[in-house]
Amino acid sequence: MKIAAIWSLALLLVSPMLAGAEPVRTLTYSFTDVRYHYCTDVIKLLLQKSEDKFGPTRLVRHPYAEVLNSSDPRKLQFMVDGTVDVNCVGYNQERAPKFNWVEPGITMGLLGYRILLIREGTQPKFTQVKALADLNLGLRGGFVSTWADMHVLKHNKVKTVTANNYRSLLAMLKAGRFEYISRGINEIWAEIAADQKAEQNAVLAAENSLAFFYPADHFIATAKTNSQLAKQLKYGMAKALADGSLKQLFLKAMEDVLLKAQVKKRRVFHLDSPEPMLTIKTDWWMNNKPVEQ
Repeated sequence: MKIAAIWSLALLLVSPMLAGAEPVRTLTYSFTDVRYHYCTDVIKLLLQKSEDKFGPTRLVRHPYAEVLNSSDPRKLQFMVDGTVDVNCVGYNQERAPKFNWVEPGITMGLLGYRILLIREGTQPKFTQVKALADLNLGLRGGFVSTWADMHVLKHNKVKTVTANNYRSLLAMLKAGRFEYISRGINEIWAEIAADQKAEQNAVLAAENSLAFFYPADHFIATAKTNSQLAKQLKYGMAKALADGSLKQLFLKAMEDVLLKAQVKKRRVFHLDSPEPMLTIKTDWWMNNKPVEQ
């Protein structure tokens, strides 16, 4: 019986090859926290759209804990050396030559529309803020020093305390080391929910009256040496944009957070970026550019 079962399994495995079916390629990604769930959905969509030209491809989490549990800079290095095939990565000039980039950015600029993550009960500190200068007078932000848009805050002289990683940053916010962390619309509420689930209490909240806006997004990126995969993803992106499937995925994923954000009711501080940016498409959710304050 055991021998028969083994032979049956073997036949199942080889039958697609015997029938002439095209083998399925496997790609790995390594950014796995709640911020990147939408990212993996977009990559899977592009792979599906490119199947007619490049064959079937599936996306899986990298199998090694050493890779998955590493710091963000280390994960980027794993991409550079080809250990990891694809991720969604924040773009800046320092990172630009290291990867192949797929445009436009997948959050359609929502990553650059920043709502302030604050401690529960501290909203009154922000309600009276009318200008960026007011914010800088008595309130400090927190940011991870290696995040791609750190240079924007420095350029605009936003008072910022830095940390080495996001978990440390959250702990510092809760401890009162600073008053807020600016987070993209696509990030903030999922992060609050994840923190509440882990901590079993409401410690963090989304500030309800202010926002930053500057050019920033996550872009699908591959190792510089993996130009064939980049071609496949760009082909899939072109098809997904043309047939409306990416817009449908975006609006479904972001509908709730856009309603919560109440973009038109916020006082927006427009921050200038000292560096050029790749293509960001905002017309699916923003009728007009935020008014500079």
